Amino acid sequence: MYRCIAAIPNVGGNCLEHFYPDTPEGYASAEAFAQQYNRDGWGVYDCVSPLKEERRGKDTVAQIVGLHWDLDARQLKEGKQEIIDRVRAKLEPFGILSRLTDSGRGVHVYSLFNEPIEAGTVGADKAYRLLRRMAEHLGADMAPTHFAALMRRAGTVNSKEGGGPCQTIVDTGERCDLSDVEAYLDLVEGNSSLFSSRAASTPNAGPVETDARLAAMQFQGDGDRSIHLTQLHVTASLTGIGRPVEETVERVLAATRAAVANDARCRDWNWDRERFDLVRMCYDLVNKAMKDNGEDLSHCLPETLYDVWQKVLAKGERPVVAFNGHGPHIRGYPWHKPPEAANGSALHLVSSQDTPQESTEEPKYRFRLMSFSDMRPGVEQPYLVDELIPAKGIVLMWGPPKCYKSFVMLDLMLHVARGWGHGLRGVAC
Repeated sequence: MYRCIAAIPNVGGNCLEHFYPDTPEGYASAEAFAQQYNRDGWGVYDCVSPLKEERRGKDTVAQIVGLHWDLDARQLKEGKQEIIDRVRAKLEPFGILSRLTDSGRGVHVYSLFNEPIEAGTVGADKAYRLLRRMAEHLGADMAPTHFAALMRRAGTVNSKEGGGPCQTIVDTGERCDLSDVEAYLDLVEGNSSLFSSRAASTPNAGPVETDARLAAMQFQGDGDRSIHLTQLHVTASLTGIGRPVEETVERVLAATRAAVANDARCRDWNWDRERFDLVRMCYDLVNKAMKDNGEDLSHCLPETLYDVWQKVLAKGERPVVAFNGHGPHIRGYPWHKPPEAANGSALHLVSSQDTPQESTEEPKYRFRLMSFSDMRPGVEQPYLVDELIPAKGIVLMWGPPKCYKSFVMLDLMLHVARGWGHGLRGVAC
């Protein structure tokens, strides 16, 4: 088995990973790697699980050695010391608190097992469910709630603004079983989260608000009660707090069906199209979070897309969920706008399909008639030339005579036709 240590720039981008065997020599090489990148502008992280091969992904996890949660003090109303005291008071009596680590800007909580659980077993599935249940109970960040996650390495420094030394605060030496964690969660079931999110009072920030919005949804309803606005706000809320895309789509689709069930105007509703539009909404939000804020919401994606997304990140590119006739796939774009490519495209395609699959979609025609109720605008504007020429629409280029308007447009279209990046802008292929 292998362990993984990683270094990631604070500004995002290329993730450097070092894989090492579970031996004294391997741990020495990991410590040398940590010291090399334990400097301003970088963060050093450990993968929470041992791996079957020298690749980090959900499918390469070998064993699950425990559960882990990231409590970001910036996102919670309670201060760091209050978080530490309350976690100890609640979890220690049940023997499920093994270690607390100061992550610089928050607290990491660990419950380590008496015996590791083999990946791919029924026990591993149960561990994943308990990992997410406890994250919701604690008000923890949902992003690292999987067993290939990276957590900051104790003994290094979080050099981000407001950070500081990452160090072990409490090491109880306790080891537990899944049944111990489950017993605790069953006991507190129905209680509010242990900690309060600063975003809890904002619209569409949590499950209670989304339940109310879905219940109030109406076909052609007034204001934000309309179906499209409700779908847009609820998918944004659920995706933002880390809910899987499949779960979000099924939940919103069921609520949409209920909202139009007794409306004769909706009896011919195209539910396959509706499902596709909801999936597209969620993926657009994942793309927008990465592009605008550098926020990685890939833990919401299906596993096949998640693994390819992580590969693109590891290459130092910005991953994007895109669609073609075979369905969703991952593309990689440069993080920083590149100079004009001389021998290829600035856009790289990494597909999650190993072999081409026959399309089951109906033939594409140049024009397709659709009703107004079927129209679903996306969240992100697609571009032919990034942030300059949209993929659909009318563009006006104007200027005085003889200022090279025609030349510039011909040059742009040549780059689009050849798939080259134009200056500092990527192009769609």
